Amino acid sequence: MREAAKAMKLAHKDIDVDKVHDIMDDIAEQHDISREITDAISNNVAFPNDIDEDELEKELEELEQEDLDKEMLGINVPTDKLPDVPSGELVHDKPKPSKSKANDDDEEFAKLESWAT
Repeated sequence: MREAAKAMKLAHKDIDVDKVHDIMDDIAEQHDISREITDAISNNVAFPNDIDEDELEKELEELEQEDLDKEMLGINVPTDKLPDVPSGELVHDKPKPSKSKANDDDEEFAKLESWAT
């Protein structure tokens, strides 16, 4: 135990309570400076904290709409000339009467006979 007491006296020889308090004050001061620097970096001067995000979103939508409107106005529509539409009443052609079924069969039968002979 005597050796432990000597070791502690030797370790505390250059340290007293006032020095410990001074060191702790220096550490606290440096910590405060570090916090101030961190706050300054994280809070950009150009963008204050009281920004209304809804207002920014609305402004962005308006700008995008303006760009879209400009694009739509710049679209070139083809100007191909279409034929004129008749102004009078349209006349439908009457379908030609088809040959009777019997006539069609007779013709086919005649073809078959000529082929067979």
